[in-house]
Amino acid sequence: MKKIVTMIAIVLCVVLLGGIATFMVKEKFLKPPVKEGLQTDSTVNKNTNNPATDNKPEGEGQNIDESVYKKSLSEIIETDYLLFLGLRDYEEPPHDSTVTVIPSSIIEKHPAPFYRTLFINFKEQENPILETKELYFLKDGQIWNAGVVRCLYEKKWLEDLIYVAPMTQEPFLQKADYNRMRVSNGTDTTIINYLSKNLMSVSFATEGVDPGLMHNWAYAKLAVLPTENMQNLYEYNVLISEVLGEEGKKIMLEESNKAYLRSKNNDRLMQYSDEANWGMIHRNGEVSLIGRLDYNSEVGKGYFEDYTIPLEATTLLENTKLAPSWEAVKQKVGNAVDAVSSPDKKALVVITNTELLIFKIVDETTWKEVLRYPLKPGEQIVMCEWEKENEEIKPVLEQFTAAEWYERLLHSY
Repeated sequence: MKKIVTMIAIVLCVVLLGGIATFMVKEKFLKPPVKEGLQTDSTVNKNTNNPATDNKPEGEGQNIDESVYKKSLSEIIETDYLLFLGLRDYEEPPHDSTVTVIPSSIIEKHPAPFYRTLFINFKEQENPILETKELYFLKDGQIWNAGVVRCLYEKKWLEDLIYVAPMTQEPFLQKADYNRMRVSNGTDTTIINYLSKNLMSVSFATEGVDPGLMHNWAYAKLAVLPTENMQNLYEYNVLISEVLGEEGKKIMLEESNKAYLRSKNNDRLMQYSDEANWGMIHRNGEVSLIGRLDYNSEVGKGYFEDYTIPLEATTLLENTKLAPSWEAVKQKVGNAVDAVSSPDKKALVVITNTELLIFKIVDETTWKEVLRYPLKPGEQIVMCEWEKENEEIKPVLEQFTAAEWYERLLHSY
């Protein structure tokens, strides 16, 4: 009897072990494999300053091999220059294309533009890129900070306030229009299009209604502002004649009229631009000057059209000349949307819709890729400041790269 019981026990153990083994085999060999490049780490899109995992383009993770994103340069670049590269991440909310000023009811439901700076040291092989929120640049021997703060007043008026100030000073926000905020419902939004040491180019749009007067409005303008004075967006605009002379103003007005004549909607437009209604944008490897035509009647309220002003921006900005040429960049990197290069023609940074590529320039046609860095889809260049490395700025840069960054305390008037 004992032998029978023992045999039954042995059989049951064998059956049990066999079942467990079968389950383990199924788990190992029948479980669907994880696709290469699929990010499962919980740190995705967290700001850990790791280019291998941070800011991976959304929706691209399953198609991109993570191994191409390294934290270090494959080879250092012997350039004398450092780069402060400002980027803007912004997707315009969907709206009626026939109305170019986006209604406040739509604006408030979508995220504001996000700005960040990539500080690139081409001689730092292990960690060549430092990332910070907002825009930072070197001016007068100090690190300056620029940004936009979105404010909501009594849940009825949304306004963006811009600021630029040295890190050694407490920044003050651009002066808000408090009279409008107290009585109106709507929005007043501002987007940074391009920033240099001395000038900030922005586009701003406002749309709303004054319930008391039953008055509504909608318009959008371009503006160039001095970085030394951001107190009031509506009072200190730089006129194009102030920086490019009367000849520059003449060319702008001529181009605005050409844009009016070729527009399919010129019944809604003014025939000429105001000389304050101009700006700068970075595209195709250079800074371009643009102008804007306003609407001309109630029929076209909120409508506008932009056009290119055929003038060189090199008289306003330093170190903006691209080498190699944009044509050469497009030939080598077919999906390039923008590019910048160091003044000594040794480092080239190319932007695509999803990546930043760093090349070591050998000559006009020979470059060596030394790093790939992931970008958010559609990020655009809004600042490019090359700084020549020397002993004078070294202590300032050491403080900048060693700091633990935080959101600054901002005070408005």
